[in-house]
Amino acid sequence: MKNDESNHIIRNLTVNGRPALLACKRSACTVGRPGFATVNNFTPDYFGVNYVIAGRGVYTDGKGNTFALKPGSLFQRFPTGPHSTSMAAEGYDEFCLTFDVRTFRHLREIGVVQDSPPVFQIKPSRAVIQEFENYRNVLRDDEASVSELMIRAQQLLNSLYKWIRPEEAALEATIREARAQLSSRLDQRISVSEIARELGMGYHTFRRVFREQSGSSPADYRIRRRIDRACELLASCNVQETARQLGYPDPFTFSEQFKRFTGMPPRQYRDMLRQP
Repeated sequence: MKNDESNHIIRNLTVNGRPALLACKRSACTVGRPGFATVNNFTPDYFGVNYVIAGRGVYTDGKGNTFALKPGSLFQRFPTGPHSTSMAAEGYDEFCLTFDVRTFRHLREIGVVQDSPPVFQIKPSRAVIQEFENYRNVLRDDEASVSELMIRAQQLLNSLYKWIRPEEAALEATIREARAQLSSRLDQRISVSEIARELGMGYHTFRRVFREQSGSSPADYRIRRRIDRACELLASCNVQETARQLGYPDPFTFSEQFKRFTGMPPRQYRDMLRQP
C-alpha cells in the first residue's frame, strides 16, 4: 500500500512471511502551529530517524536528558522507551525515515542502528535532503522489489550516520560525560568550571556548547536533575528530609527552587502524590 497524503509514503511489505513496513515522509509546519512536532512521553510502535531541515526545539529522552534540535539535527524515535520533543512555533520542517519494530531489532542486532546518543548533529545539507528524496522515489516505484526496498532503506540509514562529523561526535561524547557528572552526587556542590576544566574546555566555551547540545545551561541542567530526584523522594519523605538529602542549606531554599522549576511548592506536590 502507498499513501501519498501529507507527503507520507508508506510501503507495507512481506519479508520471509512476516509483515514489514517502510515509510518516508516530509512534514512541514507553518508559523504558530507546532502540532505534530510536540509530543510528550511518547513510545512509538516504530523506529524513526528524523532530519531537521528548519526550526528549533528540544528532545528529551526517558531519563530526562535534553538535546537541542536545530537544522541539521538527526534525532531518533525508539520503540524501546518514551521520549519527548518540543519544537518552537516559528515553523518546522523535517524528513522522517521509518522502520517497523522487527526490522529495527534486526538492524540494531547487526550494528546498523546507532542508538546512543539519540540525537546527532550533522549539518544542514542539500545533499542529505536529496538522499531522502531519492529514497522516496524508490518507495513510489511499484516495480521495486522487496529486497531492493529493504536494501535502499538500510543504505539511506547508513548514509545518514556517515554524515555525522567526527568532531561533532567527539563533542557529543564530551557533553554526554558532562551530563553524567552533572547528574551525579546530587547532595553535593559541583563546580561547573571544574567540570569544564576536567573535560579540557574553557568555562565560557563549555557553557555555550552545553547549551547548544542540551537546550539549557549546565547550572539549570544540574538543578533539573536535583528537582527530578526531589520528586522521587517526596513520595516517601517530607519536605525537610528531602531538602536535607539533596544538600540544600534549608527547606526554604529548596522550596523556592522547586516551585520555580515545577510551578508548585514541594508540599503541594507531595500532597498531590498522596491523593487516591
